[in-house]
Amino acid sequence: MPDNEMTYLTIKNIRLDPERVDNDGGGTPRLSCMVFTNIDNATVHSVSLDLKLLGAAKKDLDLDPRESLPSSREGRYATTFEVPQLTDPGLYELPILARDSDGRTHRVKASLSVAYRRPGYTDSLLAPANQEVLARVGGSPILAGNRVVVMADGETAMRARLELLAAAKRQVDLQTYLFNTEGIGEVFYEALISRLGQGVRANIILNGDTQIPAALWSTLRLTFHRVLGEISEFLEEHGLLDGKGENSAIQARLNEWKKSVNLILFSGALLRERGLMPQRSGETPGVWLQKIIADANANRRSVNPDLLEDWSKNLYQGPGGLPAIPLLDHAIHEKMLIADGEQAIVGGRNLSDEYFSRWLDTDLLLAGPIVGEVQKGFFRNYRELSAEGGQPIAEPAPASPGPAGETRAQFVQSRPWAGEHHTLHSLVTAFQMARRRISAYSQYLILPDSLLLDSLLDAARRGVDVRILTNSLTTGQVVHLGTGYFISLNYFARLLDAGIRVFLLRGDPGLKDRQPYLHVKEFIVDGELAVFGSFNLSMRSCYIESENLVNVFDPELAAREEAVFDRRLADEADEATPAFLQEQYQQYRNRIEIVRNLELLF
Repeated sequence: MPDNEMTYLTIKNIRLDPERVDNDGGGTPRLSCMVFTNIDNATVHSVSLDLKLLGAAKKDLDLDPRESLPSSREGRYATTFEVPQLTDPGLYELPILARDSDGRTHRVKASLSVAYRRPGYTDSLLAPANQEVLARVGGSPILAGNRVVVMADGETAMRARLELLAAAKRQVDLQTYLFNTEGIGEVFYEALISRLGQGVRANIILNGDTQIPAALWSTLRLTFHRVLGEISEFLEEHGLLDGKGENSAIQARLNEWKKSVNLILFSGALLRERGLMPQRSGETPGVWLQKIIADANANRRSVNPDLLEDWSKNLYQGPGGLPAIPLLDHAIHEKMLIADGEQAIVGGRNLSDEYFSRWLDTDLLLAGPIVGEVQKGFFRNYRELSAEGGQPIAEPAPASPGPAGETRAQFVQSRPWAGEHHTLHSLVTAFQMARRRISAYSQYLILPDSLLLDSLLDAARRGVDVRILTNSLTTGQVVHLGTGYFISLNYFARLLDAGIRVFLLRGDPGLKDRQPYLHVKEFIVDGELAVFGSFNLSMRSCYIESENLVNVFDPELAAREEAVFDRRLADEADEATPAFLQEQYQQYRNRIEIVRNLELLF
């Protein structure tokens, strides 16, 4: 039955103790309220607290026998609940729902303030207790016995991909944000097709919203091979190919392609079709998004307040409360290539020319037990999104490869549409554990008020040397005319005020659109941990797109990566100073203010 907030039920005297808790995992507030029914012969059936915004299930409130009427179950209801560690800081309006014996309901909200607080980590990232925490927040084990090869050179990275394809005997699993089968992508595509013709099967997941507009022909080529398999099944099912005479050659050829490619084009619509997200829009936004909305509204104070309210209500009606405009649905941003469950490549590169030539990027070549975790991550996505009842066209290749080296590593994966933010929580926890320095690469810095920003600011304020390398206007203009750079400028001042040092890749104006665009996603903490993957310092990576990271616990490898980082800062970058920011704000004020409204696209 529909709610009636005035007649049937009353909820009052709502108390939260305390009203403000920290997000270090120690907060356990108590909620109590008085509930009454205004209908004769009706009783209070249940009272519950909706904790969805905190990432938890609803919790029933218990009737206090000392302050209640047993016959009608009216009186004081109460419960305690935990505020999980790494909850986004902000104001939470938690719904309380009362229901009577006839199904009538009434809702009110209790306000809870959550503040950022770093847990009291004191030991090294490598200390056993901290390793246990990282395994827990990452949702996956830290495994020994791996071989990890860093591939910063594009030619090396493509050669490794071709070698993986050549070595595959049974199965190739590929997930990427973009697969362009022209240029260098053509080389990879032909190598893949060659292996398919030799009996290797392929499972491919692409992000539809970026794949189709940017590489339509590539999508059609990949789809063609899947259609051939469907034609083969149809002809066999209807007895049109008997395998005799001239039909035998046709059937043999079709059998080569039969189910050789399974292609999934990911989209938010597919999530809803598979029942992985609700069909309805207009949900209450997460606290992180509520803060962005409030900030956007504050920047429009010159607009009529009534129009401002209507604008806000009408715009934020997309999935999960996101703005209802194109490209602002959930997306997969992960990059994975796995051969026979024995070797894998994970990192930042998509399959397109620029990622293997002029752009700066990084991948990892992996062997050992960590590959089993990468394959599990791929097949979790595949099974959920598959149109064939969640069944893969081939069982996962053996996913328990033996030791291949001596490196300890962890594969971390997020699915924001399912409320899983393991990559964000893993990275934030590593920043919280930092004692000396954080060295970070990110193609842009889109850091409004958020858990990620708080962890970086807190690290700098307690004396950690935080340095970030990102794109300058010169290098950034090759992608969306520098929009990511101009959005990032909105957040530089707060970083610098906290003592974080930001460096801009210099580039060469003479190269025009062939700049060495920085696409690296890498984080080095205390010379003990090096993190690689698809995660940018942006809200999309935190809350909208699926991402993955590989945490590599190898001081020698981390030292090498930090030496490369230091050389780049010295030889290829300029530091952003307050004076530089002031000059940029004066010169590009209008562009900076306009593009800020596009921050959720990056």
